[in-house]
Amino acid sequence: MKIITTTVMLYIFLLFTSQVIANETSPKSTIKRFISYSNYGNGDVFISLENNGSICNYGYYINKANEGFEANYSMLLSAYHANSSVKLIGLDTEEKWQGSSATVCQLYSVELAK
Repeated sequence: MKIITTTVMLYIFLLFTSQVIANETSPKSTIKRFISYSNYGNGDVFISLENNGSICNYGYYINKANEGFEANYSMLLSAYHANSSVKLIGLDTEEKWQGSSATVCQLYSVELAK
């Protein structure tokens, strides 16, 4: 009975740990495309770098409903105008952006990089 209980617990553990959200950090790069939508989603913003990550190969998006939207938007806008390098972390989740058939990851964070 103890072996069966241990085996069941192991399967439950593996089931829940397989649902962990992974993320990917982009290479240090400049912003190539910066698009703000007024009505799509909830005011979505699409960002594409000169060199996106391998998983988030088409770009990143942030939704106006996200907690850090204003801070991230401000950092992205200033980096775009200054042609500064950034590193973006995108969440690799099952939920992809509806605005593209290509892989566009939800933006997790923005880092200004020199």
